[in-house]
Amino acid sequence: MAINKNVLKIFFLTFFFPLSLFGQDNNSQIHYYFEMDEAGNPRFNQIISWEDLPGSLGYELVIKNLEEVEKYRLRSTESSQEVSLEPGHYLYSVIVYNMLDKPEYQSPWTPLRIYKAEMPVVEKITPDNLYIEENNYHITLHGTGLLPFSEYWLVSPNREKPLGQLKDFTIPKDGVVEITLPEDLNRVGTYAIKVLNPGGMSTTSEDSYNIRYLKPFDINLSLGYAPVISLYDSWFKEYWADTIYPMGTLARADLIFLKREFGYLGIELQGIGLLSFEGGSEEALIESTFFGGGLNLLYKYIYSEGLHLVARAGGGVGHSGLTFNYNGVTGDSLNTWDLYATGGLSLQYYFNRFVYAEAGADWRQVFYNGTNWGTLSPFVSVGLAY
Repeated sequence: MAINKNVLKIFFLTFFFPLSLFGQDNNSQIHYYFEMDEAGNPRFNQIISWEDLPGSLGYELVIKNLEEVEKYRLRSTESSQEVSLEPGHYLYSVIVYNMLDKPEYQSPWTPLRIYKAEMPVVEKITPDNLYIEENNYHITLHGTGLLPFSEYWLVSPNREKPLGQLKDFTIPKDGVVEITLPEDLNRVGTYAIKVLNPGGMSTTSEDSYNIRYLKPFDINLSLGYAPVISLYDSWFKEYWADTIYPMGTLARADLIFLKREFGYLGIELQGIGLLSFEGGSEEALIESTFFGGGLNLLYKYIYSEGLHLVARAGGGVGHSGLTFNYNGVTGDSLNTWDLYATGGLSLQYYFNRFVYAEAGADWRQVFYNGTNWGTLSPFVSVGLAY
């Protein structure tokens, strides 16, 4: 009976044994394992397996080195054989015997490379600290036994379970490997690196690195321009009919006291001023000013190293000064102190670690006796960060 030569496929399987460690050579797609003998020495094995073909009487596995010196030959009825090869370059082939016990087909010679099983050692990790604000997550491993097909895993000290595999790294050169950490693993904490070599030998670095914030808290001071757009209510709009009042200013002092993955939290002292806005009726012109100060809660989301999204909400006390002018004759003045509520959204762009610009808009409602004044105040400002 003839065997279809096109259906012969050589492939490799991984056999799992208790207390055995595994690695994979991605280049030749061969799997390794080792076991400890009675003397405590590791014995390295390779298992080559292929598809069991119906109608075949047996298989013969032949392995030779690049000098054409035969290193292994064995015939069996099984579709796999276990070998123990020294590190080096080899070629292997499988001969299929038909029901007449004659060689029917021999697979092409396929390259096979066996790496020397080495125990990886991580002597040092640099830098010692990575800072969230700098958004630069690159570490360098210095050690020995770091191979081209080593695997790297992120672990927490004193914890055996890896947090995730690190797949963006350079080929080792002179015992140095550079690793780029994935974004989903960049959290505040202390971390070590586990290295798993082809053949199964592994180690976890005694050295570690930290991801932390550059500063435990931030102080920001800013000044800006903030015109006022009058929105409501009907009574106020009747006497102050203009929609836009351009003479607005603001000043802010922020204290960020809590930094977490979800964002920053803080408090904000805010001062606002509308230097001049006129209203009135046919009987009198009303020359007006408004100044206020208050306290806001602040939330900041770090979108990127230079771009931050800010939300604020709070309230304060405002002073309204009204002077009545009757056909050029100055009349009485009225001064009131009133509560107001405010909320806003903005974008901050940091030119460097210390200087930033901010643009956004604040809603504000002043609670006068018998009426409410609602406004929207777009603003631009510049600030210093400490």
